[in-house]
Amino acid sequence: MVEEGDVIVAMQLRHALSVLPRARAQAYPVVMFSSLLPGFTTVRDPYGRPDEHFREVFDLIDAGIAQFARLQGGRLPTPPLVERN
Repeated sequence: MVEEGDVIVAMQLRHALSVLPRARAQAYPVVMFSSLLPGFTTVRDPYGRPDEHFREVFDLIDAGIAQFARLQGGRLPTPPLVERN
């Protein structure tokens, strides 16, 4: 669920393009995750790859989140609590 003030972050261009019309209609910004990384680095799905690739991907994700926080003035949104049955 998207709420006022949220930013939609897409990992792949096709995902961004698929949500863009609805996001634009509701004035939600859509950001490509790669735009938060140096040189617009592409984050490749690590599924089925060696452990080292997982570490590289998670390092990229950490770097992107840190950049997003800097752009937000150091504020990161509080994730919603997920109840488990």
